[in-house]
Amino acid sequence: MWENAYYGDYDNSDTDETKIRRHIPVPCRTCEAVLRKLTVTLYYCATCHQGFCNEHGNFAGPGRGRCIHCGPHPAASS
Repeated sequence: MWENAYYGDYDNSDTDETKIRRHIPVPCRTCEAVLRKLTVTLYYCATCHQGFCNEHGNFAGPGRGRCIHCGPHPAASS
């Protein structure tokens, strides 16, 4: 599966989410930008649509969640 991974820059016209939905692994964008290391993942942020690894986001369901840049959903007001 990793042999068909995408290693390029983030592409707004073909987001990490769309690649992951096609079973194409992508880099964790936080590892890439901050740590300058390659961590390939099959998880994407439901808000910004960029890939994240298990250290840089939380998981909401199969393949998706929220990255540390987008943070948690705001609490519902009553």
